[in-house]
Amino acid sequence: MMCIMKRLSSFIILTIIIMLNLGCKEHIVSPSNSAVDISWAFLGLKNESISSIVVDPTNANIIYAGSSYDFSSGTPGRLFKSTNRGKTWDTLTTNYGAQFLGLVIDPRNHEIIHAAWWGLIKSYDGGTTWQDEGNGIIVTPGETHVCALIMDPNNSNVLYAGTAGPMAGYLYKSTDAGANWKALGNDSLGDGIQSIAFDPLNSNTVYIGTEFNGMLRKSIDAGGHWQWPGFAEKGLLKTIAIDPGNSQRIIAGTSVGGFSSTPVVWISENGGNSFQPFNQGILDNTESCYGLQFNSESQFDLYEGGYGVYHKTDINSEWISFNQGLPENSRVQVLVLGQDNNLYAGMMVFDDSLRKGGIYHRTIVH
Repeated sequence: MMCIMKRLSSFIILTIIIMLNLGCKEHIVSPSNSAVDISWAFLGLKNESISSIVVDPTNANIIYAGSSYDFSSGTPGRLFKSTNRGKTWDTLTTNYGAQFLGLVIDPRNHEIIHAAWWGLIKSYDGGTTWQDEGNGIIVTPGETHVCALIMDPNNSNVLYAGTAGPMAGYLYKSTDAGANWKALGNDSLGDGIQSIAFDPLNSNTVYIGTEFNGMLRKSIDAGGHWQWPGFAEKGLLKTIAIDPGNSQRIIAGTSVGGFSSTPVVWISENGGNSFQPFNQGILDNTESCYGLQFNSESQFDLYEGGYGVYHKTDINSEWISFNQGLPENSRVQVLVLGQDNNLYAGMMVFDDSLRKGGIYHRTIVH
């Protein structure tokens, strides 16, 4: 009888423990991931080689995208606009041979858009009509065209544009919202300009990446004088990103052609004076980095686009693949972070038998 009572008591205690655990579980609030997409989603423009993207900073439904001329298919370079977050797209303008490599929206008036193709064009009505701008910029179709375009975040009248191509190119600056342009520097800046970036804490500090010699140049007086920091001959310097939480930390992305053993991502911790490879975790056969985007001012959070997309949340860790939902063997030609916490990737058409291209987006968190 005593044995039966002990077994019964043990059973009752065990039942109470299980019920208590179940009751606790019912009150546990699990972290919600409902705001974070688990993969990339397609936004349209299939079979277009997307080379530039800009999202209206106050209305994420409005997206502009530029494409590159595809010689093999005869597809022209075009400029597109969506007002419903990529469900449908309108063609704004077309030009055979052109590559739309830069798009900028005026933060004071979102109807004003600057676009780079051979030269520069500007719209005052949200892309409905366009007019030529760029008086003073030397371009020659097939030889030299505008490859980089950026607006001073503190003064929308100030823009920088860089030209490049088989005949190299120069850096230009406008102080009247793009109406007139003046070449900066001397022949030392005639290497062809592939990328331009501002120090996020001081827009008078400007960095440029060059083409033929793959050099980094730096100005601390808004383009008046230029320094030659410690980066050269590592490939075409396609993209520059500066850590918004530490402007001495500069990430450089290059295109190295067939030299696949050469790193395509580099890091400087001293304002560009010296660089170290920053490639660990990226596939060895990756030949190009076309996009770098920081996500957070409070912690290290960086995205890289080239042969797919990679993500890095720790400066000392390896890059991690961030490709779920993207087509296999994707070639990312432009990577943009919108103020809507969406990362946008513009794809390159690189294989006529597969013809991918288009735009994808993925929600991320700060």
